[in-house]
Amino acid sequence: MKRCSKLFNLLCILFTAIFLCGISIKVDASEFETDKIEVTDIVIADYNSTLEVGETLTLSVTVLPSDATEQTVSYKSLNEAIATVSPTGEIKGIASGKVKIQVSAGAIKKEIDLTVKVSAKGINIKNDYIILKPDQTQQIVADIFPNNTTQKNLTYSSLNTAVATVSDTGLIRAINCGSTSIVVKSADTMAMISVVVNKNFNKIGDTTVNQTQSTGIYVPETINATDCPIITEEMLEQLYETKKTLNVVGNNYSFQINGQEIKNINNSLSSDIQLVEEDDNLYFTLNEKRNLCGNITLTIKNAENYKYLYLYNETEDKYKFIETSDFKNLNLSSAGRYMLTKSKINYFNTPLFFIIVGTAVLVILSIIYIIFKRKYWFW
Repeated sequence: MKRCSKLFNLLCILFTAIFLCGISIKVDASEFETDKIEVTDIVIADYNSTLEVGETLTLSVTVLPSDATEQTVSYKSLNEAIATVSPTGEIKGIASGKVKIQVSAGAIKKEIDLTVKVSAKGINIKNDYIILKPDQTQQIVADIFPNNTTQKNLTYSSLNTAVATVSDTGLIRAINCGSTSIVVKSADTMAMISVVVNKNFNKIGDTTVNQTQSTGIYVPETINATDCPIITEEMLEQLYETKKTLNVVGNNYSFQINGQEIKNINNSLSSDIQLVEEDDNLYFTLNEKRNLCGNITLTIKNAENYKYLYLYNETEDKYKFIETSDFKNLNLSSAGRYMLTKSKINYFNTPLFFIIVGTAVLVILSIIYIIFKRKYWFW
């Protein structure tokens, strides 16, 4: 009887196995897939839209949302003869011109416009100075280098039109006796020519020219920043030798260079100072972070409305307080990025905070320990 029971159990197991093997089990794999999150946007961080031939810039791109399934960013140059772009977003200027760079992620595509150029390195002028009699004229002979510079146009201006004027094509006309300088500018650089007008002078090369007359760069008392974007080494040298003061007037600002306070005539000075108001603060960069020639006095419109002056320290990556009592006339000796504020900046010192808190906790615990143990001291 027991033997029959065992045989019956074995047959049940066998039929069950055969039955199960004959069943086709289908599982929908899609049920186990997570929902795909589509890319909704790509954000391209600020970038310089102008690129020099041979130089590179790298785009910084963020895919939105941050948890999108597809996070791969692709880059494509629509004209590789002008600029190429690597899979990591590094763009290299190949030749001067305009180009579009396509950025894509998922189904989103964006394009940015770039201008690739060759900047001028300098301007060659045939004569450093010109000597004329009143009513005489002379053409400026100048050319930009290198030869493949993108912007070849030159503009001309006289720093003292009462002495001499200059046409749009560079023709100088002497007006009255005296000295002036002609500024020759391109989009990227500038140069200057000294012009001397005297009734007893002849043109350069004539042996009757009075060699005792100074032929240095003429520096007026006041100059417009747009007319002279750079205070050159030659101008600084003249100020240093004559001990005169130059007043440079810009948009909502002016600054003075005193020849007696010039320390280094080799440190040319940018006349352009961009004033940026942001979050009740006023920012400006002095001399594009290059060293100053010496102390300068900067006057900014409405600067007296602020109470504190800071200079950005790149090493420590924060602004440092600059002591000053006269906001109307800021006496500055360092180049860099400045900030005027109405309230003082307080930097939170994390290590010091934890030290103070930790010490306070230890003191409190010590007091509690003493209080609870005190009752046993006299036993």
